[in-house]
Amino acid sequence: MNFEQRLEDLIGDQDESLDTAIGDYLSASAKEVLTAIPLEVKKRYASNNAVNSSAGLNVSDKEIVDIERSGYGVKQVPLSQKANVADSNSLMYGTKRTPSYYIDGDVLHIKPNPSATEIANIKTITYPTVAVDATTISGLPSTAYYAVTISAAIKLLHNKLNTHVQEDEDSELAQATKLQIDSLSAMYQSEIQRMATLI
Repeated sequence: MNFEQRLEDLIGDQDESLDTAIGDYLSASAKEVLTAIPLEVKKRYASNNAVNSSAGLNVSDKEIVDIERSGYGVKQVPLSQKANVADSNSLMYGTKRTPSYYIDGDVLHIKPNPSATEIANIKTITYPTVAVDATTISGLPSTAYYAVTISAAIKLLHNKLNTHVQEDEDSELAQATKLQIDSLSAMYQSEIQRMATLI
């Protein structure tokens, strides 16, 4: 069953003209649900990005799950400290055993600079783009799909509620839609709480 069919199981058949909007709502919901999944679960779905130079890694569309350099964990420092982690006279100087990273713009940099012999591994999950006819979501466990679908349905219903209130001025339809949103919101909260306990 694809994600549009899952959504329609919750709120009924939708016009094909809404496919683009539904895809956008599914993608936004997948990113939202990703943040609720425990870190240890995310690590199982993360991709490894090997970095072996000072160029760093563009992380604009990714959630960072874990970083290690030559077997040592890497701690984040504020961008304002980037000079200190590269300065051997600073207490914050990044060493092989105490590496650091900072994000400058969209690029994650590790100090000391990784090399061909001292590689950094950055585990990330790319924020998913979900098509309406998709049946899986890259980077998310299948146990999260229901929450994604519920969240997308809520977003779509909010859009419809605005139309009922602003354009149609139909208070009965608006009230029915609001009840549906409230019911789905309770289901969504329950799913988010359940996912927080995943191991």
